[in-house]
Amino acid sequence: MITYDDKDIERLIDQAAERAVGFYYEKTKHDIGLVLEATDFIKDKLEDMVTRDGFNELGSEVKTIRHVVTATNRDVRRHDKRIAKLEQSVFHD
Repeated sequence: MITYDDKDIERLIDQAAERAVGFYYEKTKHDIGLVLEATDFIKDKLEDMVTRDGFNELGSEVKTIRHVVTATNRDVRRHDKRIAKLEQSVFHD
C-alpha cells in the first residue's frame, strides 16, 4: 500500500486542480468559439433581411408595376379591337 504525506497530497490536489482548470479553460474556449460562430451567422442573416423602408419601397414599386401592366393590357385590348375592325373592313369590303 502506498502512503502519502501532506506534501504528496497537496501536490496531487494541485495537479488535479490544474487538470480541472485546463479542462474547463478548453471547454470554455470551445463554447466561446461556438457562440462567436453563431453570432456571426445571425449577424449575416440579419444583414440580408429587408428593412421596413426597403419593404415599403418594394410595395411602392409593385404598385407601379401593377399600374403599368394594367395600362398595357388596356392598350393591347384597344389594339386588338382596332386590328379586328381593320381586318373586317379589309376582308368584308
